[in-house]
Amino acid sequence: MGLIETHDITIDKKTATGLKVNLQGAPLLLISAPNGYLMCGYLNLETAERLGQVAVIVTSVKSFDDALNAKVAKATTKARALGINEGIVGREALKRMLREPVGP
Repeated sequence: MGLIETHDITIDKKTATGLKVNLQGAPLLLISAPNGYLMCGYLNLETAERLGQVAVIVTSVKSFDDALNAKVAKATTKARALGINEGIVGREALKRMLREPVGP
C-alpha cells in the first residue's frame, strides 16, 4: 500500500475517481465526480462553499466503502440544491453528483 492510492468507483455505470492519502492516524479521502465531490473531515467545506462547489463531508471513514455508506454530515448550498442533504448516505450523494449537469 502506497502513500497515495486512486480507485475508480462505479455507480449505475458512471464512474467517479477516489483518492486516498494514507496519513498517520486516519486516511484523507476524496471521491470526485463530474458535478461535485465527497470528502472526509480533513478537508474544508467552507472553502468549497465560498468557491460555489457541490461538495459534502462524511466523517469517521477510513475506506471508500466507509465513505459510500456513511451519512452526509455537511453539504454546501449547491449540493443541497441537487437534493443532497445532511443525513443521506454518501452513495446516494455521489449518484446525484454523477448525473448530467443541471443548469450553470
